[in-house]
Amino acid sequence: MQKASNNPCKGILTLCRKFDTLIIKSMIKEIEYYTMPNGKCPYIEWFKALSRDYQSRVIKRINRLADGLYGDCKQLTNSTLSELRFDFGKGYRIYFKEFNNTII
Repeated sequence: MQKASNNPCKGILTLCRKFDTLIIKSMIKEIEYYTMPNGKCPYIEWFKALSRDYQSRVIKRINRLADGLYGDCKQLTNSTLSELRFDFGKGYRIYFKEFNNTII
C-alpha cells in the first residue's frame, strides 16, 4: 500500500516556492495561488476538502487554464476578477485575476 502524500497535487503538478506565493509552472501561463499575510492559502484549504474525484477535475481544469484554455469562464461585472465555473458539485467557482502571463 502506498503512503498518502500531504500534497494532493504531488506527481501531477510541479510545485515550487517563490516569495510567499505557491506557484505552478506551466508552458504558457504561470498559476500563482494567493497566500494571505498569515500564511494560509484559501485555495489549497478548499482543494484539500474536496473528494479525490473533484480534486482530479479541478487539477485538470487548472492545467487547461494554464495552457490558455479558459473554458466556462467570464469576467465579473465592474471588477477586474474573472470567474472560472465548474459544472459539478455545488456549482464551484474559482475567482482569479490575470497579469500578463500570470494568473493569481
